[in-house]
Amino acid sequence: MRVLFLIPKNPPPTLEGAYSKPFKDFVEACLNKDPRFRPTAKELVKHKFITRYTKKTAYLSELIDRYRRWKSEGHGEESSSDDSDMDADGDDNQCPIWTFPTVRPSSMNKLQKGYTHTDTESADSVKRQPKSQCLSALVTPIFKELKERRRAAGGGVGAIEELENAFNLAEESCPGISDRLVTHMMERVCRFSLNGNTTPSSR
Repeated sequence: MRVLFLIPKNPPPTLEGAYSKPFKDFVEACLNKDPRFRPTAKELVKHKFITRYTKKTAYLSELIDRYRRWKSEGHGEESSSDDSDMDADGDDNQCPIWTFPTVRPSSMNKLQKGYTHTDTESADSVKRQPKSQCLSALVTPIFKELKERRRAAGGGVGAIEELENAFNLAEESCPGISDRLVTHMMERVCRFSLNGNTTPSSR
């Protein structure tokens, strides 16, 4: 409770660390305690941190025109993602990359660069791994059947849908995990069936 009384009395926090001066000024302007001295959104758009990296509005008009031409040529959701990737690569070569750097590049030490490289590699490896085949062939039909039975019995399907979403999320973050899970479960079931047990013994 004491914290709530101290917040309006204490000065607003400031951004510490190896951030660029325009970014620190921008954050400081946003966190001004007195609303009379706090800049409006219209004023913030003209701040050095924003204007330094923004392009003219004509750039958006040109982009919209190009999209309309592309759409009128018959491109759309049917086109492959490879084509759109190639178009994006071509655009990158023509236009400079639009970035808002907040940390000076020189401030990153070798350890941080190493972590960044590792994270990128792990993300690439996740993308390269194929998704589980059993998800569409086995898991999704089972969930569908369970929901139909539950509805026929007059019950809710919320818990079943949550479990299905959990499977899908796990597959998104770790492709192939559903196949490994089903394989492992089948091995356990076979092992206990051969031993004459109906359920695994608790450890």
